[in-house]
Amino acid sequence: MEDKVQETNKQSECIPSFTIYTMFAGIIWIVLGSFSLLAMFYLTKFFLTSSKEMFSGSSLFIFLRTAVIFTFLGIGFTYIGVQTIMGKARDVIVPSICSILMGLFILLKSVQNGDWTIFDLAVVLVIAGILALIGRSQYKAWRNARIKKTDDSKVVEKLKE
Repeated sequence: MEDKVQETNKQSECIPSFTIYTMFAGIIWIVLGSFSLLAMFYLTKFFLTSSKEMFSGSSLFIFLRTAVIFTFLGIGFTYIGVQTIMGKARDVIVPSICSILMGLFILLKSVQNGDWTIFDLAVVLVIAGILALIGRSQYKAWRNARIKKTDDSKVVEKLKE
């Protein structure tokens, strides 16, 4: 029985390290999500303190649409960033691809409209997606080894009893 416990301990010690690429992508997503939520709060404050004539009809619809988009993006990016950094995200392929596609869409729109104010945001989104894709395989190996280690520790506890 001692041999089984020692063998299990040796196997569980070989855990790959957490990838720096995925960590940076997670941090970028958290920062972008936080800024998005912050922008939504300032937009709401501006709306509430503005004159009623300024926001009527289509302006009200544009405000509400923008507030909903900022809220969902902010919550989504913050959530997936935290899940990635904590190692709770099963995989980072979906947020990576979404980040790249969203960044490319924003990049295309900013170039078409000649609006360079959000160009940096688009580049950062694309970079975050690429970083997460680069570190994806190492992240999955680290996460699987970590899950296996917790399962192994439960087995060791049962063997000791």
